[in-house]
Amino acid sequence: MKPYPSGGSIFAPAALVVFVSSLTASADQPASQRPVVDAQAPPGAVCESSDEGHEAAVPAKQPTPRIHGIFRHTSYPAAWTAAQKTKRPILVYVTSSSCPHCVQMIEQTYKRPAIKQVMHQQFETVYVDRGRQPKLVQQLRVRWFPTTIVVAADNKVLDKIEGYVAASAFAERLETQLAIHNAIANDAEKSLVQK
Repeated sequence: MKPYPSGGSIFAPAALVVFVSSLTASADQPASQRPVVDAQAPPGAVCESSDEGHEAAVPAKQPTPRIHGIFRHTSYPAAWTAAQKTKRPILVYVTSSSCPHCVQMIEQTYKRPAIKQVMHQQFETVYVDRGRQPKLVQQLRVRWFPTTIVVAADNKVLDKIEGYVAASAFAERLETQLAIHNAIANDAEKSLVQK
């Protein structure tokens, strides 16, 4: 459960541009080829990572039901695009269908009313399924499931949380990451005003 140091990035800078561009280019993928989220997972332990593929962004004009009532996006590029508009950080939840701790994290942490409210109001949320987006999971360097990654709107990793985290500890981590994100955003805004 080690966070990336502040200012760390999910990808190397050049790789980020290429990777985000390649994912965004798939936005024309037909809806029939987009993944369907499986909300059920058998009971068990934290799962180890392995593995190509990704999905297309859902068009912004079309209202999209939230996965588990929480996650707005299933595409990182769609979340990144939204974050550019809303100036919110991105919360990426990486799961595996065979991971019982992933189900536990959804049910006992993410679905808590206070956390759910913060997620809806303060983050662009992304649900990433290992079986449906193995290439993204690999590029995010996910080793354990579940993994939650908090990313600033400028693609800098603010925190990486590996494994199940209880609601109270998770709320504290989110609060800290929001404070860091807001400080970074305020500094960026001040530097633009000074120019």
